[in-house]
Amino acid sequence: ATMLANAATLYDVVPLALTDSSVTPNVWRSTLRQLDSQLRDVQADDLIVLFISGHGLVDTTTAEYYFVTANARYSDLVRHNYRDCLSFRELVNWADIPCRKIAILDTCHSGAIQPLDSEHLKAAVRNLQGDMVLTLTASEGNQLAAEYRGAQASLFTGAIEKTLQQFQDTNSNGLLDWHELVQQVRSQVSQQSLSGTVPQFPTAGPKDLLDVIELPLAHSKLQAIGIANPPAFVSHENAP
Repeated sequence: ATMLANAATLYDVVPLALTDSSVTPNVWRSTLRQLDSQLRDVQADDLIVLFISGHGLVDTTTAEYYFVTANARYSDLVRHNYRDCLSFRELVNWADIPCRKIAILDTCHSGAIQPLDSEHLKAAVRNLQGDMVLTLTASEGNQLAAEYRGAQASLFTGAIEKTLQQFQDTNSNGLLDWHELVQQVRSQVSQQSLSGTVPQFPTAGPKDLLDVIELPLAHSKLQAIGIANPPAFVSHENAP
């Protein structure tokens, strides 16, 4: 809600949210087919934002990242059967579209199923970065994504919301730029997690673009984040 509330001040917004039981591979694939014409009509200054919140894991035999959908069964996951999950490749099969793209992943990359070393997350993120997709993830590959006590919002999502609503305009241009969002979210999450029981250090990339790309996300007065055509994807109910 925070992302979309004031988006129209910066972009023409076409939002799309898949939540709860609708977050299945079949619904995702069908939705992309329906959006095919819009995806073909994007311009260079358009922005796709993919926001995923929920559970994620990595197959230790292939180093492939999977987002665990609503109809995935634990019994299948422990047998390395991911037919009801969405792989990174499926989530970003729009990566070759000639516009600006952001993927924000708020998942426990280790989940509760199997351990994950940081190299697996790096390999997964490189799949996105190779297509020049800007990425921001909730934690490193060997870390959980902590939640607030008594609240639905995760530590990571909460930091994004807070930054959008009250950010530091470090370059005094009147806007919240991508690199400012990344820096402030990473700082908040790292500091708050160290005071708790779950250390969490968000990652972002590609590193060589973080400080040079000009990508406005919110206005300093109206605190609005913009998402241009085509739509954003929000996966679970704790999206900002």
